[in-house]
Amino acid sequence: SIFGGHNIQIGTVWAENFWTDGMYIAYTHSSKAVRRNAENVSFDKFIVNNAGRQGVSVISCISLYGNDLIVDGVTRTGPGAPIDFEPNNASPDLIRNVNIQRIISNNTKSGPLFAGVSIIQDVQIGVMSCKNIQSALGLQIKNAERIEIGVARLASNSSAFPILFLSNVDDVHIGKFDGALSGTTGGASAVELGVGVDTLGNNKIRIDSLSITGTAR
Repeated sequence: SIFGGHNIQIGTVWAENFWTDGMYIAYTHSSKAVRRNAENVSFDKFIVNNAGRQGVSVISCISLYGNDLIVDGVTRTGPGAPIDFEPNNASPDLIRNVNIQRIISNNTKSGPLFAGVSIIQDVQIGVMSCKNIQSALGLQIKNAERIEIGVARLASNSSAFPILFLSNVDDVHIGKFDGALSGTTGGASAVELGVGVDTLGNNKIRIDSLSITGTAR
């Protein structure tokens, strides 16, 4: 876990067979006298095998850079994402300026998640390739602005949840989205725009190429 750490560089790390999260990045713990946001964290290759809850949880970080995140197996409990951007509090949690080149995952409960209380800003992901999503959402982008994803390929074994869910977002651009749904239960929309208490609305959403196959309706 990284609580309020600054200027942290990580090379190649393997994390295997554990109960919760492969990496947890957050604001300094509330028990500490001096509290600050995590800032300027980078990793070259982070490999997660058989995680309990998440591959990586990002609660609060300014400037996060990564080349390869590879996750195989997140099935014990939810959310069960390869990476989850989840600021838990409107203040002080902040997620700003994230750049990850590649996210590759297999056998997770959900796909990558952007969801939290405060607005997630300025995230760039080059390629995400996620297969064997078991029982929840594919790619969820919620409460976020200025999100750029080059290529997203997701394959889900459940048609009970959307493979792409967007809610309360502004300025989201996905270059290419390829989705595949299988399974006989459920029947959710493959792509869904959520509604609710929105501060951003659903504005400036652009997907240059969208292809979805499978049994969802």
